[in-house]
Amino acid sequence: MPSPITPTAALPPPLSEPGQAVESYQSRFADLIEAIDTRLGQWLEATSEPKTLWQAMQHGVLNGGKRLRPVLLIQSGVACGLSIEALLDSACALELLHCYSLIHDDLPCMDNDDLRRGKPTVHKVFGETTALLAGDALLALAFERLARQPQHPADRVLQLVQRLGWAASMGGLVTGQALDIEAENDPPTALTQASFEARRAALESIHRGKTGALFQFACQAGPILAGQPETVIDTLGRFGQTLGLAFQIKDDLLDEQSETGTLGKTTGKDRASGKLTFVSVFGLAEASDHLQAQLQEGRALLDTLPCEMPVEPLQYLLGFVESRRH
Repeated sequence: MPSPITPTAALPPPLSEPGQAVESYQSRFADLIEAIDTRLGQWLEATSEPKTLWQAMQHGVLNGGKRLRPVLLIQSGVACGLSIEALLDSACALELLHCYSLIHDDLPCMDNDDLRRGKPTVHKVFGETTALLAGDALLALAFERLARQPQHPADRVLQLVQRLGWAASMGGLVTGQALDIEAENDPPTALTQASFEARRAALESIHRGKTGALFQFACQAGPILAGQPETVIDTLGRFGQTLGLAFQIKDDLLDEQSETGTLGKTTGKDRASGKLTFVSVFGLAEASDHLQAQLQEGRALLDTLPCEMPVEPLQYLLGFVESRRH
């Protein structure tokens, strides 16, 4: 039976000034982010040799960041009646997996980035080999921690393991990255002359994998653990995909419009490398319009959920994605 829906966390007020979106987000969810960081720090305490590998893992995870995916997972679960503590391990496992993907994406053989969250990337500090191993370790640790949750019914935990495994591999993250690299190495020049729908479909196939799949999992994990009906799981999953796509479009806009010091990573790099982005295909104005369309779709999906579900924090996260400056 579905768990009763009761609000178990304070609802954040609306965003204030758009330019202060990140500060507002960090203030509203400060206690939650602290709990996430504390749990991650406990998991990454060096308990064996080699210490350098642990240090590389810590550098890749405990280096700041918005913790948006674990916050989204927890808020989606809270909306379904679960407590923060009941959701914390799943949320932190997701963040470990996300951080593994960032370490590998930053490698010279992938996106070749020197900065992440305003700091040198893992391979710039520890070398490429250790960075590769640190990512491997985080990926494996994510699934070990996700599976180790005796406080939840085993069949529901198994669902999470299966869904995250698919979202992180051929059902999302890795496939999206492969498509992105193929598009960069052999740019489909005809795409810029194709119809709006064809251009949008090509980009969305990349970013629904690279970004949307983990956002989708974040929004489905809570309702799965809470035993919610499939209609709720599906709606929240579609909301996560929509939010993830909006997040990526905003990322592409910021890459064109922000300074490196503000964004915390090298700006203009996607354009210089010929990477396929919403801005490179659509231009700034049309990309901004597409962002608004995704945000509107997200709001509409939340409106279809049961009226007793406290979805205000999820509405807030839509506003944050729209207004953030880094």
